[in-house]
Amino acid sequence: MEKKIRDSSTLRERDSDVKVLQPRKAATRSRAVRREAWRDLPDRSQSVGMLLRRAYQFNMALFQRYSPDAELTLVQLAGLYAIAETQPCSLTDVGRLASTDPSTTRGIIDRLLKRGFVKIEPDEKDRRRVMLTLTEAGQRITEEMVSTYWDISNALTALLNPAERVALVFLLQKMLSKVQDLSMDSETRGTNGLG
Repeated sequence: MEKKIRDSSTLRERDSDVKVLQPRKAATRSRAVRREAWRDLPDRSQSVGMLLRRAYQFNMALFQRYSPDAELTLVQLAGLYAIAETQPCSLTDVGRLASTDPSTTRGIIDRLLKRGFVKIEPDEKDRRRVMLTLTEAGQRITEEMVSTYWDISNALTALLNPAERVALVFLLQKMLSKVQDLSMDSETRGTNGLG
């Protein structure tokens, strides 16, 4: 059962296992007090957020090193992949499938249009909407990049045995599904999903 929130600066518990951080007030402590508090923090090497950040950095380095198209970013690849899966599709579909907000989605599509990877056409059912499809060049680069990206993903987990790979994917999917649930809940409250 979800507890009601009365003070937005507190830590809220949801379903007794997921804690959602609320915005906190600006720190007014002195530099010496902050430095002392830093020493009392848990080992950063055990922080899931820090470990995910480092894994993401390693993933990005592999992507930049082995990508056949140095100008294409991971977010743009996610957009291409989303279009390839569901074309023709709307901007909303791309944003949902690529997990990007509307302004980021629009920026992705603008860059893909400039490179000739995507074309836009009016929706036949609703002329106010536009539908996206891949061009031949877009289809080629998507196939090439997705294949390369799977090789990169395998390189990222090369030191794990098959059971550890399955466990890692399972745990990340579970964590992200909880984040998505929180995000969906927040849309009805008008917050960012973390508060």
